[in-house]
Amino acid sequence: MHREEFANYGENTAYDVYADGTFKLTDKIEIVALNKIDAVDADELKKQKDRLKRAAKKTPLLLSGATGAGVKEALRKLADLIAEQPVSNKAKSAVESAATEEPWAAPTPPQG
Repeated sequence: MHREEFANYGENTAYDVYADGTFKLTDKIEIVALNKIDAVDADELKKQKDRLKRAAKKTPLLLSGATGAGVKEALRKLADLIAEQPVSNKAKSAVESAATEEPWAAPTPPQG
């Protein structure tokens, strides 16, 4: 795998190109977050947030794992982003299979 720039996909956007020519990052959701917000004062936080926003071209989520600040908001944002995504046939099949199975039942031992 290697990283390449492709002008026709947008300026300064990197994509992972695999040997078969597929672009894996085009299928991924990008989430930008700034962690450890409890470790800096308000002025420094604003500077870092603005800097990351310019670099990523997205407003970052602000989080602190230590204090829990912003964690609920980040989880809500993640849930919203996931809910907006189309479900692949593979995922649909897995859900349908799981719905017909009894996960609480003991597995059947192999015969033979």
